[in-house]
Parts: sequence; C-alpha cells; structure tokens
Amino acid sequence: MLFNEEESDFIQPTAAHANEHVEQLALDTGSRHHIFYKVCRDGCYYFLKSLRPEHLQQNFYREVLRKEYELGSTLRTDYIVGYHQLTDTADECSVMMDYVNGTTLTDLLREQPDYFRQPDHLRKFVH
Repeated sequence: MLFNEEESDFIQPTAAHANEHVEQLALDTGSRHHIFYKVCRDGCYYFLKSLRPEHLQQNFYREVLRKEYELGSTLRTDYIVGYHQLTDTADECSVMMDYVNGTTLTDLLREQPDYFRQPDHLRKFVH
C-alpha cells in the first residue's frame, strides 16, 4: 500500500549513501516514523529502513531501531531477512537488511482473502 501523497515526497538519504543507487519505496507499515529505501551496493540490493529527519533527535525511536538491529542480526535462518548494518550517527539512524522482492502477506490476503482456507496453502505456510 502506498503512503499518502503528501507523505510520499522523496527524502534524500544521507551522504553515506551518495555512491549507491537508491530509490525510496512506498510502503505502508502502519508507522510514520520510518522511510524505506531499496539500495544497490556492489550489485546487490538491500532494504534500508531509516528514521525520518523529524524523529532523529528522539532517543525512543533510535533505541527501537537499535534493538531491531541487535535482535535481527543474531537470527540466522533462510526464513528471516539478514541484518547487515546499523548506522547510528547524528545525521542518520538506519538498518540495512536483505531486500526481498515480492508481495506482503497483507497484500496477498487482500487479493485472496480465502487463501489460507485451503489446507495445502495453510500447511505450506506453517511449515
């Protein structure tokens, strides 16, 4: 789902990403505290989740993002995205993780509300 038009203006990432191809992603996660980017670094794509500039000085949001990275970087499985980098400077607070191309579970269920009523689909998802 896309952000509201007034919230979707491209916000430039910091100078730390100046040499990378960056595009802002239009995602609706229910939170208006983050900006999401698709970053190409060394031929690989990554997902960059950054605090919006207006939240950079709020320690609560910085701590939430730090904790997400701390927990995410300890998980090693094929079923959870890998966390690669935490940037925590005066100009930026962000986490970089694997980019997964596809649809969200929310979008899938919006398009196919009865998807998990089929036992094969439910079984595959649970396993």
